[in-house]
Amino acid sequence: MRTWLLTGAVVAMLAGGATAAWASVTEFPICQAAGPQFGPAICGDLVVWSDLRDYDAGQVIRGYNLKTKSEFAICPAKAAFACGAKLALTPTAVIWQDKRNGNWDIYGYNLTTKQEFPICTAPGDQVAPVAYGDYVVWADARNATTSGWDIYGLNLKTKQALAICTQPKEQTQAAIQGDRVVWVDGRNNGYDLYGYDLAAQTEFLVPTAACAKETPSIYGDVVVWSYESAGSSGWDVHGYNLKTNQAFPISTKGCAQHHPVIWKNIVVYLDNGAYDYGAGTQDVWGYDLLTQQDFLICHTMHFKYDPGIWGNVVVWQGYGAGQDNPDISGARLAGGATPQIVSPLIKRPVQLMYPPH
Repeated sequence: MRTWLLTGAVVAMLAGGATAAWASVTEFPICQAAGPQFGPAICGDLVVWSDLRDYDAGQVIRGYNLKTKSEFAICPAKAAFACGAKLALTPTAVIWQDKRNGNWDIYGYNLTTKQEFPICTAPGDQVAPVAYGDYVVWADARNATTSGWDIYGLNLKTKQALAICTQPKEQTQAAIQGDRVVWVDGRNNGYDLYGYDLAAQTEFLVPTAACAKETPSIYGDVVVWSYESAGSSGWDVHGYNLKTNQAFPISTKGCAQHHPVIWKNIVVYLDNGAYDYGAGTQDVWGYDLLTQQDFLICHTMHFKYDPGIWGNVVVWQGYGAGQDNPDISGARLAGGATPQIVSPLIKRPVQLMYPPH
């Protein structure tokens, strides 16, 4: 277990040399078993991931309870499970993409009843599920010959199927929080960001510059994404506040910052060669929208992928030095202000649209 103290040189890098938003970041291992572990997801005290240590026995999803510090196994049909694909997680279910029927479908596992169940087995492929609360959302190719990839969903509680976006061209890379879904949309022959309010049943555009955009994430009013502008030295991370109609940069350090995820006022992202730390490697960094400060989360491993955040816990998949198989690691953020929804650039809290979880 390692603890980064954000003092000295690191603090000097932060805007104006101000006090760091988080006084310490403590890394800890979640799974270092033999064989590769991929694609972690976190919800509350639970972390789940794809695990190949017992592939022959069919145990290709495993989980860890952060509170009890105990690991558990889930066993979907091993030949059909998309090993390496990122999972989705709610307080009661694990969700994944599954090829047991000859094309990619969406299946789930009820953590209470310990029963597996189908979520979507429509024609064509259904991939990349994301989940929050009672909702599961995914990219869907059932209409591939007419409208391309679309965004569909399901309310796990009511069993209501949802056609969220069936516009022409491709809609992919969905993210969800509360009643809002966002995705990357190609209807205008570019890479736009659109969203849908499940409660109001209305679609909305996330205003962005005309450039390539990927991997959006949303919490409350704030949407974040990876952004490649014309003439840029690499991918940056930008954001937009849907309530104040403000666009703002999060990380524009050059090289590449990508795959952001957001929890309240904390944005976590991957950084290829940030500052003087591990040039050419991929580190995990954070950004506090409340203080407008960067902070280092993990430099100790080499390449990291699939970051996630819930509360003050960050998780990712990473490779150690000389390591062929990735493990699952985490970090606890400590010493900062209580996470809260903020209005970026104004530095003041705004009203929570959804109750915190």
